[in-house]
Amino acid sequence: TPFPPRARPDVTIGVDGKEWRFDARIVPPGAELLLPAEAMSLAAGPWQSAHELAVKVTSQQQSFGGVIPIEGLAEALATLAANCPAG
Repeated sequence: TPFPPRARPDVTIGVDGKEWRFDARIVPPGAELLLPAEAMSLAAGPWQSAHELAVKVTSQQQSFGGVIPIEGLAEALATLAANCPAG
């Protein structure tokens, strides 16, 4: 179910017993979440040694979670950086 445009869900990401909490913004049409720049720093650093991320999304409207495999994260970020201009 898409989030309303002004929703600000909390996203908790867990890796190897550590957790980080982020305030996410909704990307129209509401089925994607945008995390703050701090998440990119973690993806480019500490998360690269992990095999998976445990993710929990919580808002007043809905809550859900799951596990996301991230094998190959370093290679994916390198390809993204090479093909997408920073903006």
